[in-house]
Amino acid sequence: MAGSGNPQASTWANTHGITHPVVTDPVFEYADLFVQGKSSFGIPTYTILNRELEIVSWDGGLDEGLVLDLLSEPVPNVDWPMP
Repeated sequence: MAGSGNPQASTWANTHGITHPVVTDPVFEYADLFVQGKSSFGIPTYTILNRELEIVSWDGGLDEGLVLDLLSEPVPNVDWPMP
């Protein structure tokens, strides 16, 4: 359950112009599996992937410059199977 001070993921995504799905973990159910102790402080952790789905940043802060650089790369043509 998100606290009263936690923004909705959709509000955050809209503010930053993010169009891909954004996943939240307000009770650190999954974060604690990967970041022992860090999530217990309530610090947001952002994992940023490039177009090849490789992790390029994983830390407690959002590097907006990195996001803008990655978004400026040409969008590759991909063939994704429909569910």
